[in-house]
Amino acid sequence: MASPLPLACLIVLSLWAINEVSGANVSPSDCCLRVKNKVIPRQNVKHFFLQDESSGCSIKAVVLVTRRNRHLCVPHHVEWVKNIMEDVQRRRARKKRHNQSCEIRSA
Repeated sequence: MASPLPLACLIVLSLWAINEVSGANVSPSDCCLRVKNKVIPRQNVKHFFLQDESSGCSIKAVVLVTRRNRHLCVPHHVEWVKNIMEDVQRRRARKKRHNQSCEIRSA
């Protein structure tokens, strides 16, 4: 009877090779699978981030993070989304300037 060791080694090596080839090191942790074009009030959006194919996800989208930490997937190319992104960036810049001026006063 043949030894089962060569067969076991072959199975282990095959599984390792499949794992390496399949891109197991690219793990999209939380991707939007679709977007909704429902307008969100800008005051509810705390921040946002972009999702695209380079992050391992299959669609391009903007992920709006609300004040209640809900992640909402919206289309990247519509005007109301662009306006919200600009508003969040303005708020972030204003907050940064305010924090810098407070640091100068306290020094």
